[in-house]
Amino acid sequence: MAARDYEDVLQCSLPCFEGLLPDAEDKTVLNVIFDFATWHALAKSRIHSDSSLAVLQAVTFSLGRQLRRFAMTVCPKFKTKETPGEMAARVRRHITAAKKAQFNPAKAAQTNPTSNDTRKTAKAFNLQMYKLHSLGDYVRTITMFGTTDSYSTQIGEQEHHRVKLFYARTNKRNHVKQIAILERRQHRLRHIHTRHAMTKKATRKGPDLRPHEKDPLPKGNPEDRYQMSASRRYPLDLHTWLAENHGDPAIVDFIPKLKDHILRCIPGNKIADTEETTLRQRSHLHIINDRIFWHKILRINYTTYDVRRNQDSINPRTRSDVIVLANKTDPDCTHPYWYARVIGIFHADVCYNDPDGTMADMRRFQIDFLWVRWYGFDGKHKSGFTAKRPHWVGFVNGSDAEAFGFISPANVIQVVHLLPVYRLGTTSDFLAPSIARRPNENDQDYERYSVAMWADRDMVYRYCGLGIGHMATWDATRVFREDLWKAFKLPGELLDPLDLAEMDLDYISDSDDSGSECNSTLTAQDPDSEGTDEGPGSDIDDEAWETDSNECDIGYDDEEDELDARCDEDDNEDDEGG
Repeated sequence: MAARDYEDVLQCSLPCFEGLLPDAEDKTVLNVIFDFATWHALAKSRIHSDSSLAVLQAVTFSLGRQLRRFAMTVCPKFKTKETPGEMAARVRRHITAAKKAQFNPAKAAQTNPTSNDTRKTAKAFNLQMYKLHSLGDYVRTITMFGTTDSYSTQIGEQEHHRVKLFYARTNKRNHVKQIAILERRQHRLRHIHTRHAMTKKATRKGPDLRPHEKDPLPKGNPEDRYQMSASRRYPLDLHTWLAENHGDPAIVDFIPKLKDHILRCIPGNKIADTEETTLRQRSHLHIINDRIFWHKILRINYTTYDVRRNQDSINPRTRSDVIVLANKTDPDCTHPYWYARVIGIFHADVCYNDPDGTMADMRRFQIDFLWVRWYGFDGKHKSGFTAKRPHWVGFVNGSDAEAFGFISPANVIQVVHLLPVYRLGTTSDFLAPSIARRPNENDQDYERYSVAMWADRDMVYRYCGLGIGHMATWDATRVFREDLWKAFKLPGELLDPLDLAEMDLDYISDSDDSGSECNSTLTAQDPDSEGTDEGPGSDIDDEAWETDSNECDIGYDDEEDELDARCDEDDNEDDEGG
């Protein structure tokens, strides 16, 4: 595999390794993976500040300790041998050397085949490698020469590998034309296979558009919070649709919840987050023709950690898990984000006549909204940099009144990647068969999902709280910085946004006020930027699933303290090594 493949494995491997080994070894392996993934993400950053370099240096030190612990406590307990590929490569090298030695009698004795040539030899983990030794030089090198993203051979290597596979299938004559024919043939076969698989699936009609249904997006302004089609090509008659899906727990109180959300999003209609809407207010809101319009794709614009504009694409059929700022309704939960899966992307044309007479009569509005299924944060699972474990979330039980809801696209921070916690398996207890699930999920949910905080560099900085471009969430993510300082024992007080002092805060704000009241949630200067006013509001139901509170406890006993001392015996030199 190429380096990019190992990078992809590293970013998502922790949930796969969890529970594979006995508890003591499992803990050490997971610690190594966590530190390696964190180090790798920080080392590849496109921009650094003094604080991020200090964190990288501390993570390098922690990684070195964890690697030595792994070599001393885990490796001796397992006998590891060559893989079949490594053995075959070794045998080929030996045969090649033996053929060359036929013309050099002095080396013939050293290259004679032995009885071990065709057997797998033992392979031990080796700390004495240049690549490991050089990890400690990254901080100093970045300080001297700049970040590590100046050049990448990834694209060329990928295509080169693909072309070589095609070349092996040609007759080596006029191979360019033959490779082109093979590539086109592969593309067509893949397309035929995809279409055939789709026709064999019996799917329920969910609140999304099929791949063949066109819903093109207009040209967007990168200054807008989001980009969404204004097409009315795919209307959805609410009463007909609700009747067709009668009994589905996902659509319970669909219209009342939708009207509550729309009332909070109508410009000029001030409704406090904690204030409940009344039947009188709902009766003055009219969804024109009782129809809403669904859309295929939503694109979210945001500012990255390195002060660049980027865009995430949300499609309910594929990649649709998102994060929003939490509304601090639960004092026991300090996690700054709420998590949701987008089930449908809609807009509605509405008319509203304020019953108090403070607004013009029967004003017409277009309201964009997302229908979501909420995740709850698992507060019992010890997570973060101190625990060296990613955060866990799980779907709120479908019987809960807050399991489903609506949010404004302007409140979405960005898309998040959630990985199943495989060792806990799947369940159908959270939700009965429903259109809220994707067709390929077979009416099952995973018990828990692990937040892939290393999915990309920007996501890492979301969970470090150090993103220079993340001004809108700076205050909310203070809890992450506190955890970071505690985990790696960084010197000094918790930093204020000193890295941002010389920058134009308006320019690097995560969001711009585009006129709607709902669009002000993520504006850095907005005093009401505590997050969306709708959401799960609490952790996962305690009765739904229990987590062993000591499962990820990182407190070391006396034996581990002694092991720490052994691992640190070479760390008393003032070098940069890990």
